[in-house]
Amino acid sequence: MKNLVLGFLVIVSFSSAMAQQQRPNDKSDGQHNPQQQQDDQRRQEEERRRQEEEKRIRAENAEGRVTVTAVGVDQRDCINQAYIRADQRAGEAINECDLQAQGIMRCFVTDKRITNYGSGISATFGSSKYDEKNSNEDTCRNTSIVNAEGDALNNCQRQYSVACQITSRGTVTDHHTDTRRRYIIMGPKEEHQICSASAIAGPVSQYTTQCSIEVVARTH
Repeated sequence: MKNLVLGFLVIVSFSSAMAQQQRPNDKSDGQHNPQQQQDDQRRQEEERRRQEEEKRIRAENAEGRVTVTAVGVDQRDCINQAYIRADQRAGEAINECDLQAQGIMRCFVTDKRITNYGSGISATFGSSKYDEKNSNEDTCRNTSIVNAEGDALNNCQRQYSVACQITSRGTVTDHHTDTRRRYIIMGPKEEHQICSASAIAGPVSQYTTQCSIEVVARTH
């Protein structure tokens, strides 16, 4: 019995001594962890400030541009029309600038400058492609020509915002046939008529001059 008690006291003494030896380390660990946390927080704060500074610099340098082209019966009329179109499309330049500024700063139109005071009117081109089964060569050619001329007129009206006319009739630039299966790898074979065509359009004859204005938006 005495031996058991003696053994128990030895174990308790040994455990107590080990605990005392570990306390300094525990204290050291307790001091190390807060320091590590402070270092991590400092690095995170520095990274956040760096990112904010980069955003601020991008916002300060944000810029949006859009160039508008107009036509007129003479140079004065053309410039007047260009300024009207510039006012109508100024929002595009502002939106482009706002995307770069990311809400940190607001964008405003800062400049409208004439980039072309007057020159000959540039033609606009149109094209089309016809690819249909159960058709014939005449339908292929005629349809592609009509579609190409319509595309040229639409492009002209979109570019100049005035009435347009065909200045070069549509011409077929390619015609051939191709035999294909209906479902890529299976099904009956079908012959396709394939045509490509092009055409040219321009503003109606009363317009003789083309000019351009560039709209610039920046942050303030």
